[in-house]
Amino acid sequence: MNKFLLFLLLLSTPILAFSQHHTEYYDDGAKLSKVIYVDGKFDGDVKFWYRNGNLQSKGAYKNGVPVGKHTEWHENTYPKSVTFYDKKGKPMSYTEWNQDQQKIMEGKFVSGKEDGPWKHYDERGKLVKEEIYKDGVLIESKGH
Repeated sequence: MNKFLLFLLLLSTPILAFSQHHTEYYDDGAKLSKVIYVDGKFDGDVKFWYRNGNLQSKGAYKNGVPVGKHTEWHENTYPKSVTFYDKKGKPMSYTEWNQDQQKIMEGKFVSGKEDGPWKHYDERGKLVKEEIYKDGVLIESKGH
């Protein structure tokens, strides 16, 4: 009878997800990545580094889906891109910069698809092209 009660207790206990913190290193010992896996999927903060120790990218995941702010950096530590994701993992906005910190592209998403103006800039920050999207389809492209 005791074995049967133990069996019922085990069945009624919620199953905990298996989580694993994983850190990888370059050949020379420099940190390459630090991730958390839950049931084989990214879950939590995920970070990657360049060999020189500078942060390459950082973002949060929930059950394998990107959420919130995800940032990439150039090797010189200046921001390269920022993407914001909603809680379902669909991108909401994107901005990109060159190595000299000059914005080179920006745009927004609706339901994970490009929507509205997407602006492209030259290396001095001058607007050179504007693309208009609706539901992920390019409607118009204008050079400036």
